[in-house]
Amino acid sequence: QVASLYSHDMTTHDLMLVTTAMPWPAARAECQALGRDLASVHNSIENDELASVMGDGHVWIGATDASCPGTVNECWSWSDHSSLEYTNWHRGEPNGPSEDCAMLYTTAGNEWNDASCGNSYAFVCGASSGQLPAPPPPPPGGGH
Repeated sequence: QVASLYSHDMTTHDLMLVTTAMPWPAARAECQALGRDLASVHNSIENDELASVMGDGHVWIGATDASCPGTVNECWSWSDHSSLEYTNWHRGEPNGPSEDCAMLYTTAGNEWNDASCGNSYAFVCGASSGQLPAPPPPPPGGGH
């Protein structure tokens, strides 16, 4: 039901662009309601693919350091709990002790910026996690 409220554009790697701007926590909740999480980025190819589907100049991704608020670069991690081994921060970023969520700017070479989680941007959900409840199996005997 949630999916029908927003426009979703899919990519070849099952990413979902949601062009409705909302704060980071609401964006994550929307992705989770669709059996996904905010997109995590693990290499420059994924980063450029993410940027290529964005309709806006900036979009939320799943990186956050909200687990240690008031810090700048101590505990960034992906909301889907995958390992954060690749980053593409703009020079001088992250720089805001009250900016705990990451966004990607296509207008700055697909680089990242930390921003206040209360800002509203379009966002990208990652690939389906397969964690939605499975449909019930067909009844035995061919479903008579």
